[in-house]
Amino acid sequence: MRLRQPLWFLSMTTQYKEIERLVAVSDIHVDDAANMRWIESLPERKREAIVVAGDVSDRFDRLEHVFRCLTEKYGAVFFTFGNHDAWVRTDEEFKDSVEKIDAIAELARRTGVATEAAVIGQSRRCVVAPLTAWYHSSFDTEPNVTRWKGIPSAKLVMTDFRRCKWPDGLREEALAKAMDDRNEDIETILGLARDDLVTFSHFLPRVELLPEKRYLFLPTLTQAVGSRFLGDRVKRLNPDVHIFGHTHINWDATIDGVRYVQAALAYPNEWRTRPASLEIGNLNAGHRAPVVIWESRSGVIANTYSTRWADHYRRFPRVPDLTHVLPPYTARLYKPLPGSAVKDVHDHVPPFDNNHDALLSGGGEKKLETRRPATMGGSK
Repeated sequence: MRLRQPLWFLSMTTQYKEIERLVAVSDIHVDDAANMRWIESLPERKREAIVVAGDVSDRFDRLEHVFRCLTEKYGAVFFTFGNHDAWVRTDEEFKDSVEKIDAIAELARRTGVATEAAVIGQSRRCVVAPLTAWYHSSFDTEPNVTRWKGIPSAKLVMTDFRRCKWPDGLREEALAKAMDDRNEDIETILGLARDDLVTFSHFLPRVELLPEKRYLFLPTLTQAVGSRFLGDRVKRLNPDVHIFGHTHINWDATIDGVRYVQAALAYPNEWRTRPASLEIGNLNAGHRAPVVIWESRSGVIANTYSTRWADHYRRFPRVPDLTHVLPPYTARLYKPLPGSAVKDVHDHVPPFDNNHDALLSGGGEKKLETRRPATMGGSK
């Protein structure tokens, strides 16, 4: 639906009228030298705006270098921080992650990077709105993997829990709520009017934007990926597109009328070991470029990008209560207990045969009807 902004709304919001296209990328991780070279080699595109949905670097000086590099190349740069950006280093003077996040926002202001809602385009205007968020474990509402031993908690594995420092009492839901509260002014502005609306965050607003636990190398990853508060806010804002990052599993799917896109650059070793779960649009093994989201002549890009896991869930529904089955690439990492089962990805998707109930109850020897999705090879 196309709505007109009143003049007073436009006067209070930053406008980039010359922008003709919006592109997006997340998780650029320039602490990897190859990723830094990728950023530095991007061509100048002053008619484009770019969304960078978090995880640039844990080093403040590299964040500044990337901000200056991108503002020299693009007509507008939008940013929200990710978990790596909030790490507190011993060679930096931030007392905690909140102070560093605030310093990043000030750095963005000084270098011309937008961390607040702004309007791009002229004949057709799009509001682009960064959303601040942090994850909490209660975001995870699906059953845990069962009958497998040795699966560590996210807190044990993820560096965030050692490198991020928070004020006393600011943990879990309290932390996620405090970060979401920073978005209140954005919601007031965006509720007025728009042509198109694109929001973005680093973290996930919905659990459906991640493969089910049995498909993940770390099944407990869902404890540290998303925010219910973010999800509620995205639902209220009802954007045309919401861009996210964090999981390094690229995505393009529409749920309840909102299109969700992840276009993570990720690490070079991930492109070597699991390229299929990263390829999306022009961000692929052969040619890595930010993904086009919006154009001034037509609005949001109409065609859905093919991505391995979003394509999978377009064919097959989630079955999160299938908790004892793991695919081979995950099963090799953990110890099977009685009643566990190992089946390739295409062997535990519905429709099931008559042994469905037995499979769900742990009948590890029961077979599922095999239906192989065209884009799924059953490997990671």
